[in-house]
Amino acid sequence: MAKILLEMKSITKTFPGVKALDNVNLKVEEGEIHALVGENGAGKSTLMNVLSGIYPYGTYEGDIIYNGEVCKFTKIKDSEEKGIVIIHQELALIPYMTIGENMFLGNERGKKAAIDWSETYGQADKITVIRDGSTIETLDKAVDDISEDRIIKGMVGRDLTDRFPKRTEKNIGEINLEVKDWTVYHPLYTERKVVDGVSMNVRKGEVVGISGLMGAGRTELAMSIFGKSYGTNISGTLKIAGEETELKNVRDAIKHKLAYVTEDRKGNGLILSNPIKINTTLANLDSISARGVIDKDREYQIAVEYKEKLNTKCPTVEQNVGNLSGGNQQKVLLSKWMFADPDVLILDEPTRGIDVGAKYEIYCIINNLVAEGKSVIMISSELPEVLGMCDRIYVMNEGKMVGELTAEEATQERIMAQILKSSKGE
Repeated sequence: MAKILLEMKSITKTFPGVKALDNVNLKVEEGEIHALVGENGAGKSTLMNVLSGIYPYGTYEGDIIYNGEVCKFTKIKDSEEKGIVIIHQELALIPYMTIGENMFLGNERGKKAAIDWSETYGQADKITVIRDGSTIETLDKAVDDISEDRIIKGMVGRDLTDRFPKRTEKNIGEINLEVKDWTVYHPLYTERKVVDGVSMNVRKGEVVGISGLMGAGRTELAMSIFGKSYGTNISGTLKIAGEETELKNVRDAIKHKLAYVTEDRKGNGLILSNPIKINTTLANLDSISARGVIDKDREYQIAVEYKEKLNTKCPTVEQNVGNLSGGNQQKVLLSKWMFADPDVLILDEPTRGIDVGAKYEIYCIINNLVAEGKSVIMISSELPEVLGMCDRIYVMNEGKMVGELTAEEATQERIMAQILKSSKGE
């Protein structure tokens, strides 16, 4: 019988107003890959924060046993010294430092073993499913019949037969936003062109995807359109509802009914130390203010309305956004921009780091928006998502638009073929 390397016994962790972990148990054997899966808010990150010492001994109930020793970690360094290294789902890189500097930042090295807690299960020997802070089951690949559908059912508590909700009726209208010959240079390395002569458009009632590899220039394009919030020496033509427009800043963009949901919800999208109610109304304070004074009752009412509309899981809208799971933070970010009542909504990696159940809910929100006649531009690195949600797909590579496909024409192979062809200079 294999040696138990790590055991977490009866772990219970409570935050004000919510029990995040309720008697969770986990065993990891030496030499195995063990996947921990669950919906956003299930308690996965909380459990790992307990293990790593982010939530120190004394702030939770239960025991951590590592290599036969009961551990009482009070800080991250304690767990690292034992050989436990956590790679978090959120990007933790400093963009203005070199690769080498980022690699050794904090000197984060494990001595004996590094346990990789992956939310994917393809290579896992065992899979522990948690839901609503409790252990549901542990599946053993050697014994159990493990399928993707079974794992999803354990995570969300129901069958999820269709990953992408269908739009029963499409009513695609006139062009809502158009850019022509759009060129953007890097804000620091001003000789470097990051967006090169891009032309594209999106129509009312339409979801348009922008597909491409990391570094293709998709985010830079979106941010430069959104009130020149990225880049320098920006040139080209921007039309909104058929009229040529110059958006000098983000305030201009919002006034022209344009919204941008950033891929970095924690760094640029939300104020984590502020409650849900404040974050929800940030982009449209004029609607809840009179003579510069915020109507607190109205602010609260709007936040509750969007909490219910988007099914955000939280005990109260007074809760700080930083205490929410990734999926629920994403819903607050969407609420913020939906309350601004945009005609064109640019979504940058809208489902990154969130589970299949929360993804489906966000897809439904997107469908509802375009059913109202709004336009959605979706930037995504997940090809199945782009193919499942978009009416048209632009393919971007090395700062240029290298292809355009209808939903009927598009396949993963065709998209990748266009990227590879452009990379070769063909």
